[in-house]
Formats: sequence, C-alpha cells, structure tokens
Amino acid sequence: MKTYWDSSALVAAVWEPGLKARLQRERGLTRPHALAETFSALTGNPETRIDADSAAAVVKNLSASLAFIDLSAGNYWSFGKRQKVGGSRGAGT
Repeated sequence: MKTYWDSSALVAAVWEPGLKARLQRERGLTRPHALAETFSALTGNPETRIDADSAAAVVKNLSASLAFIDLSAGNYWSFGKRQKVGGSRGAGT
C-alpha cells in the first residue's frame, strides 16, 4: 500500500527532514493539483514564504518521489457517498 500525500503533507515535508526522508524512501501517491497547492502555500504564506523560483525547484524535487493519480467525478461522488454513510464531515460542518 502506498501513502497518499496531500498538499499539507508535501508542505510539511519541505520543513521536516524526517518527513521528506520518508517520502523519498517510501514514495507515494498524489494528485497533480497537489503540486499547484504546494507551490501556492510555499509562495503565499507570509511566515514561511519563499520566492517562486525556489518554490518551483522544491516542488520539482518533491515530485520526483511521487506517482500521480487523478480521480474522475464519479470517483468523487462514490467517495462522498461512502463518507456520508460513515458519518464523516468536512471542516466547519
């Protein structure tokens, strides 16, 4: 089984060497859009902001340890239906 890395985990891997080492060792899965979200977080957060060229290099480096998947609209609807049955909710609900 591979670990799914969302953008928050990818951003954390930038600042936490142990987490980045885990990503490189285990490899993982993510959606292509997670790279855009990671870039946005790295260049937009005033507390940890890095310049766009550096952020692009960091994201490219992270992507070397990832395999990419994407979900269809049907996959999303199926997931949402299962979560409703299980009682899961999103933030603020």
